[in-house]
Amino acid sequence: MISKGKIDSVREKQKDLCNICKFKLQEGKFHVDHIKPKSKGGDDGGDNLQLICIPCHSKKNEADGVHARYPKYTYTSVCDECGKVVGGYSQDHSNYLMQQHMLKHEREKKNNSKKQEKGKDVF
Repeated sequence: MISKGKIDSVREKQKDLCNICKFKLQEGKFHVDHIKPKSKGGDDGGDNLQLICIPCHSKKNEADGVHARYPKYTYTSVCDECGKVVGGYSQDHSNYLMQQHMLKHEREKKNNSKKQEKGKDVF
């Protein structure tokens, strides 16, 4: 098992970015990856570890010929507002997830607007 300290060290080294696509890692939505797969002689040493987003991990495992333990995201898109990579199992699924993600941005904007209105003085 890879320690939290080792993961934090790799995360700091990568500046909180996916080591492949360079998008910001989202808390709980990334994988610890062995650069050289353990099945091909890689180890758990810090120099053989990288943190990558789930879509990049799926693509890397496919390229490495490694069987993934989780479903593959074949359709991905990137949010223009925050840079998050949203992946789905089909084009429709990916579109649905992106719509949900954009609704989250709209709710956040609306909440921020309400907070600003409450902070204004009325004369």
